[in-house]
Amino acid sequence: MNRKVFLTVELILALLTSFFVYEMFKEEPAQKRVAVIIEKSGDEKWDSFINGLKQSAKDNNIHLVICNTDEMENADKERNIIEEQLNNDIDAFIIQPAPDEEINSTILELSKNMPVILTDSDLYARNYYNSTQNDLPVIAPSNYELGYRMGNEITNNYSAQIDNMRVGIICGKENMNSIETRKQGFIDSVSKEDLDIVWDIYQLEDIRYREPVDIIVALDTDVLEQLCESDLINTKITKIYGIGCSKMTVCCLDNGEIECLIMTDDFDMGYTCISEIKKKLDKKNYSIKEKDVEYKILYKDNIYSKENEAFLFSFER
Repeated sequence: MNRKVFLTVELILALLTSFFVYEMFKEEPAQKRVAVIIEKSGDEKWDSFINGLKQSAKDNNIHLVICNTDEMENADKERNIIEEQLNNDIDAFIIQPAPDEEINSTILELSKNMPVILTDSDLYARNYYNSTQNDLPVIAPSNYELGYRMGNEITNNYSAQIDNMRVGIICGKENMNSIETRKQGFIDSVSKEDLDIVWDIYQLEDIRYREPVDIIVALDTDVLEQLCESDLINTKITKIYGIGCSKMTVCCLDNGEIECLIMTDDFDMGYTCISEIKKKLDKKNYSIKEKDVEYKILYKDNIYSKENEAFLFSFER
């Protein structure tokens, strides 16, 4: 009896030893590699987005390749980066399209061979009245809605004196579909009011040659930050309404330099991009789900509400 017990125990120990040895030396499945191409990837405005990418990559066992990029001036520059990454054994791409329609055919051709998600912008400028389906899945804020809501905030806040309000628009980078769509949303929003859009420019320096206005609307994080640092306007006289996503824009709002800030949930945008790519890589027949990323409308007096504090925490995650 004792011998049987002894042999049984020995057998169990041998099996356990074999199991642990196997677990120690078995090869982990190779991580899928996902390349992320966004303009000026080292800029602070991408911090929250990249934090979301990294957290999702960790949760989904994805090897993340964030391409080191400067300004994406044309299709050739982005095309070269895509080709470099194809030689780097990449399995999927997350791409912010360059402000050049010639990149569209390259991205569409790429999507025939591997999963591609567009972020921040579609291949084309769109609005709510354009029923054309997207050629590729887009995970980004509804840029039209961002511009539209900005217009609503101004017309609601200045309803009593709207006839006398003069507005200037600074778009930022020219030919960016996301920016053009935001501008169209803003114009449509205020078109039924007597709000006077005095000028519409792309570069901050052009303000020198424009007449003064009561409100400046900045449609991009970069130009909004530049506006706050500029000595070209007096923020005590001219109110700034802007769309942006960076710690600096939040600080400017808190300091009273920005009157109203619309900020998108870029952490969720990054997290969702990777999780959808993972599903597609695991199941070829899976259809990547598009998503309109949420946003918050912030004023100085509501920055530190419980809801908004949780939202802003994404910069630190």
